[in-house]
Amino acid sequence: EEGNGGGGGAEESKREEDDDDDSDSDSDLGTFEIDTKSSHKANNDANHTNNQQKVSAEVRRQRRKQREEARQKQRQEYSQDPIAAMTDRSNKLRLRAKRRSKIDARDDTNGVTYQFVPDIATLGTLPSFHGTIQAVKIGPQKRTGSYIAALLYKLPESEITPNTKTILYSHGNAADIGAMSGLQAMLAKNLKCNVLVYDYSGYGESGGIPMEKNTYRDVKLVYEWLVQNVTKHEHNVIL
Repeated sequence: EEGNGGGGGAEESKREEDDDDDSDSDSDLGTFEIDTKSSHKANNDANHTNNQQKVSAEVRRQRRKQREEARQKQRQEYSQDPIAAMTDRSNKLRLRAKRRSKIDARDDTNGVTYQFVPDIATLGTLPSFHGTIQAVKIGPQKRTGSYIAALLYKLPESEITPNTKTILYSHGNAADIGAMSGLQAMLAKNLKCNVLVYDYSGYGESGGIPMEKNTYRDVKLVYEWLVQNVTKHEHNVIL
């Protein structure tokens, strides 16, 4: 505010001088000088913005450094106390599951739909599949409230008969539904069947906590959804 007041005073003095000199009062020179002052102000504002950006960048660097130092200290403490490390990890997983369940429930209420976008840079070119690939969130779990992420590889409607089978695929370790997409497409295409693959609780885009008992709940939930929404009959499901 002080800077603006000072600028106004300088401009007022200039106007008084212009009034005393009639020859310059209406000249282009006066307008040019006012524009020059505006340009200086813009340059000052730009410099101020640049300074703010530099300060913000420095603050971010300091915060990253502090977080890294805190993590390093935490790792040292955990190496000396494995029980504390397990407890902290468990608490973090529970918080993650709670946040994910809240987001998934809100998306479910709002009718949000999903689309599978494969990471071609990592997976390479996927096998051709003339059916559809539907990305879904199945849930909520009655006990945990979590949702399970799944991909349904479905044959074209013209090829589906009352006896068309659907494979409920539970993948192994060190994989997820994205990494398995090529195999699922090949199975659906060559076996002339639908394929439903899902991620376990706490992995990939699935909510919940990675626990053995949650794994049993996952397959039960996905199986019931599959029968109700795709096969209509249990005898058309292959586990």
